[in-house]
Amino acid sequence: MMQLTTVILSAILLAALPAAASEDDAANLTYTVYAAESAWLGLTTDERIKIPLYKLKQTTVTNATTGVAETVMVPGAVVAVLNVTDNATSVRGHVSDGGGGMFVHTMEIRFDEPMEADNATFDHLTLSLELHTNSNNSKWELASMSVNYKATLSGEGASGAELVIEQTDPIDVAPRRGYFLNAVELVCTKGYTICSPTWLCWTCNEQDLLPKVPKGAEEGYMAGVVIPGMKLQPFLANQTREFAYYNWDCDPLISIPVWEGLLLGLFLLVIVYMASAYITGIGGPTGWDDPTKPTISVPVHD
Repeated sequence: MMQLTTVILSAILLAALPAAASEDDAANLTYTVYAAESAWLGLTTDERIKIPLYKLKQTTVTNATTGVAETVMVPGAVVAVLNVTDNATSVRGHVSDGGGGMFVHTMEIRFDEPMEADNATFDHLTLSLELHTNSNNSKWELASMSVNYKATLSGEGASGAELVIEQTDPIDVAPRRGYFLNAVELVCTKGYTICSPTWLCWTCNEQDLLPKVPKGAEEGYMAGVVIPGMKLQPFLANQTREFAYYNWDCDPLISIPVWEGLLLGLFLLVIVYMASAYITGIGGPTGWDDPTKPTISVPVHD
C-alpha cells in the first residue's frame, strides 16, 4: 500500500509542473512576426491582434491587505473591437543596460493608417512593450505594455454624437507575480506573469490582457489587448534573431482546480490507509476455551 502511495505521489508531482518546456510544434506555422532588434512578437494563427475598448464601471472590492471595502473602477462592457488587419507601419526596438546585470528591451509597433472597427474608427495605433532580462537570473519577463491610440466612437458622446478618444492606456501584463501577495519568485503561467526561462520563447494560445486601471480613475474608456497564438522572446546582442526551438507555454499541464482535487484525493487515500493499518493492528485473543474440558469458574460470594 505504501509503495502504491509513493508511485501515485511521484506521478502527480511530475505531471503538475506549471509549464514545462516543450518542442515548439508551431515553429513553422508563424503567420505574422513583428521583428525588432530587441525582441520578436509572433502570431501562430491567421488571426491578428485585437484591441477591445472597455467602458469603465464602478464596483466595490475588498482590499487584500487591509480587508477594507473600496470603490474602484474596473473594465466593463466592450463597446468596440478592432481587428488589426493592416501591416505595421514600423517596428522598432532597442536594448539598453539597466545596471546590476539587467538589460531593458523596448519594442514599438506602429500602425499609422486609419483602421475601421465595429462602432469605431482608429486613426492610429501604437503598441509598446518593455521586457527585462537579467544575467543573474534564469528568467526574462514582460515588464510593461501600453497602447497609444486615437479612436472615434459612434454613439458614445453626448446625445448619441461621436466621441473622440486619444490617450495611452497601460496594460495589466502581470495580474499576479506569484502564488502569494508579496511573492518574489515569478510564476510564468497564464493569469500571473508573462515570463520564461532564458533562451526560451513564451507561447500562449489566447493571450487576453485587460487594461490596468489606475487608482482614482473616473468614468471613461480604456483599451485592452488580445494576442491570438502569441509568441514572444527578447534577444541579447549575442543571440541569433529567431524564435527558440523550445517554448514555454502559458497553460499549465494540470490546472490549479485539478491539482487541488488530486491533493485532496491523495490526502483521503492516506487517511484510509492509516485507518486500515490501525484496525488490522488491533490485538485479539489467541486461543479459546475447550468445551470438552472443565470450564473455569470463579466463585461469587455475597
